[in-house]
Amino acid sequence: MNPDEQSEITLGGFDSKRFEEDTLNWHKVVKKLFWAVKLDDVKVNGVSTGFCTRPGANCTVCPDSGTSLLTFPSTALKEFNKKYGDKVDCTEDEFLKLPELTYVIGGIEYGLPSHHWASRRTNEKSSKGGKCSSSIAELSVG
Repeated sequence: MNPDEQSEITLGGFDSKRFEEDTLNWHKVVKKLFWAVKLDDVKVNGVSTGFCTRPGANCTVCPDSGTSLLTFPSTALKEFNKKYGDKVDCTEDEFLKLPELTYVIGGIEYGLPSHHWASRRTNEKSSKGGKCSSSIAELSVG
């Protein structure tokens, strides 16, 4: 970008040249540490996992355009990994068919294809030629 064309961006600001106006959603910050927002639900292939809808659940997520990691609260991540994210033998085709993950924030659904939450590494010792695993990190915020 030409220095004369740079827009002024402040902390928490955005560059309006980098998105379409109707694609930006604002959500209330519930914890200023990491700019956490309340997560209403986590869905896999459109079906609720129940992580955030059960009584006493305290689900937050920290959206950050500066990182490629997604986060879950620790208890939800353990449960998610048991069902979807443990390191398992997988073929490339199986990796490509992993389910879509959806974060629901303020009633708005944000779909994440599997290549945004999982990874596959080739492994000659694997019976299927590779290992698939979750790339979601644990982050429990208050």
